[in-house]
Amino acid sequence: MSNDLQKNRIEYYDYLRVFATFSVVVIHIISRVWYSAEIGTFEWYTINVFFGCARWSVPVFVMISGALFLNSSKPFISILKTNALRLITAFAFWSFLYAVYDYISGQGLLESIGNFFKGRYHMWFVFMILGLYFIIPFLRVIIKNEKLTKYFIFLSLFSAIIIPQFVSIISIFLPSTSSVLESIVHNTFFYFPLGYSGYFVLGFYLSKKEIHRHWRLVLYIIGIFSVVFTIVFSLLYSAFIEKTEMFFDYLTLNVFGVSIAVFVFVKNHKFKANSVLYRIIKNVSNHCFGIYLIHVFFVNFISNKLHIHALSYNPIIVVPCASIAVFIVSFIIIFLIRRIPQIGRYIT
Repeated sequence: MSNDLQKNRIEYYDYLRVFATFSVVVIHIISRVWYSAEIGTFEWYTINVFFGCARWSVPVFVMISGALFLNSSKPFISILKTNALRLITAFAFWSFLYAVYDYISGQGLLESIGNFFKGRYHMWFVFMILGLYFIIPFLRVIIKNEKLTKYFIFLSLFSAIIIPQFVSIISIFLPSTSSVLESIVHNTFFYFPLGYSGYFVLGFYLSKKEIHRHWRLVLYIIGIFSVVFTIVFSLLYSAFIEKTEMFFDYLTLNVFGVSIAVFVFVKNHKFKANSVLYRIIKNVSNHCFGIYLIHVFFVNFISNKLHIHALSYNPIIVVPCASIAVFIVSFIIIFLIRRIPQIGRYIT
């Protein structure tokens, strides 16, 4: 989420970052009530639509980071000293505040200390990005060759997304075979291209690759189909088997499809760099990492104290309104924190 890697700022990164951050807020507004919503109700259908439409957010965050860091000539040691250090200090600060909140709320001291080291549920992202930082030197070697880059993306798609999702789907219909398939997959030891490294390299590749208009249209159709697939199969599986977030996982083919479509669509939109809208987007984009870190405080506040959540009223109204409110308040607080001399920029 760093903005200081390029002298010439790329506008569509800012738009993607802001849209993705807002989508994360939407996800966390919904996730608090997703399991408690009654299957088959209007509320259940509505929050599933919102949920399915927002799942591209984290993959696009990773793609932005890959586009920035792999396009940059910034020395690896410098990345560790500045960007990685910022992630660590920000994590320590906010995780400490969340742990204090837990302790004040009645959790035990040892449990609160454990929560500090684990971080809040949304802070897994920090660990994941840090892990990607450490393999940047290897990925920079790969991206020097376009064929090797394509192969890595394919290998990652195959090993981290297609095969695991195939095993998950097969286990639904043939549960007796799932352990065998999982054992085979595990024994292949496809570790390097697993996780989010594929998204990281894909972000770089898409940032450099000019895709023909006809192929862009194909990607958009795939993206729309992927959203529909996510929503429909989540509803069907939950209705006939059990509630599951299987189809909402970031490492699924359907989320992969919509993530590419969103990235390519925003990249190929013509933005006016000097417009009032872009100046606002650019300012908000500079604060997105902090918004990501702090927003859960306000999600908890409106849910626990104000009793406002996706099921408290019509979710068509509550979800966007609550998400906008949390986003704006989070931005204001982070805007003020970043003005603290010598400290603000290291914790946001």
